[in-house]
Amino acid sequence: MFGAFEAAGQVTKEQRGVHLLGLLCQTASIVLGPLAGNQQKFAAFDEWIPESRSLEREEGIAEWVLRYMRSHGPATERDFSWWSGIPLTEVRQGLGSAGSELVKLVFEGTTYWLSRSTAELLDVGVPGGRSVQALPAFDEFLLGYTNRSLVLPSEHADKIVPGGNGVFKKIIVSGGAVVGTWGVQGSGRAAAVVPITFDEAKPMGSAAAAGFRKAGERYLTFLAG
Repeated sequence: MFGAFEAAGQVTKEQRGVHLLGLLCQTASIVLGPLAGNQQKFAAFDEWIPESRSLEREEGIAEWVLRYMRSHGPATERDFSWWSGIPLTEVRQGLGSAGSELVKLVFEGTTYWLSRSTAELLDVGVPGGRSVQALPAFDEFLLGYTNRSLVLPSEHADKIVPGGNGVFKKIIVSGGAVVGTWGVQGSGRAAAVVPITFDEAKPMGSAAAAGFRKAGERYLTFLAG
């Protein structure tokens, strides 16, 4: 695609090509398609989505807030307003329309919204209490909310975004909480995924370390493509 851009006189250097792809996606000319190994493919919008709905603004916000709460919930109305850039007044109207399909949960005086299926999981305890994930930088698990202190203690925030420069590091999530960062050392067959916990004097337990190794192995397999 960059070759086609260049042939048409559109320069792709210095991230311009990536921004051109983004613009074409935003204007419904192309959409993300399947992966070819670890390379992203694209498809023409009309071929990939032959039929699509056309919603008025109020309907669209209601649909958007419903999808956000289903994928990010428990989350607050302010989380969605900040994440989407939509004013709180319209967000509340959207929740008024879509709220019947969601569950409202009040925790420490704050109202959260979540999907019914997620709420049902809470009836038998918080799911994933022993799971370990090696998540990428800028993952929605951390970025999708205005208040991240429930999963990331404020005293460790600078370790995820050093100097508050807006560049997030890859994170380790254990039992639903961010416990450190991770990176790749070496290359090729010598590459290794290395954890960096917040407190180096207290490394991960054996079970958590095993879970992290499995996550790292999946990532290296992906890189090998």
